[in-house]
Amino acid sequence: MLGPMPHESAVDAITISGLTKRFSSLTAVDNLTVDIPTGGVIGLLGPNGAGKSVTIRMLLGLIRPTAGSGTVLGHPITRPEAFLPRVGALI
Repeated sequence: MLGPMPHESAVDAITISGLTKRFSSLTAVDNLTVDIPTGGVIGLLGPNGAGKSVTIRMLLGLIRPTAGSGTVLGHPITRPEAFLPRVGALI
C-alpha cells in the first residue's frame, strides 16, 4: 500500500469502529465500522429511522455511543473540543 501523497494527511478524516447507540430497547446504530480518508466524500442514505442523524450526532459529541469508538481528524469522539473548531455540520 502506498503512503499518503505529500499534500494529504496520514490520518483518516473519520474512523468508526463498532459504533453502537441504543435508546432503551431500540437500537438506532448497530456495530458501525468505517474509515473515511482525508479528502473523501460520503453520503449517508437510508429511510427515516435508519440511524443517519444519530451517527452524525455521535461523531460530533452531541450524544455518547452505547458501544464502540471513533475519531474525527485524529481525535477521539469523546473529546469533541479537540476537533469541533475544524468541523462544520448541519443536523
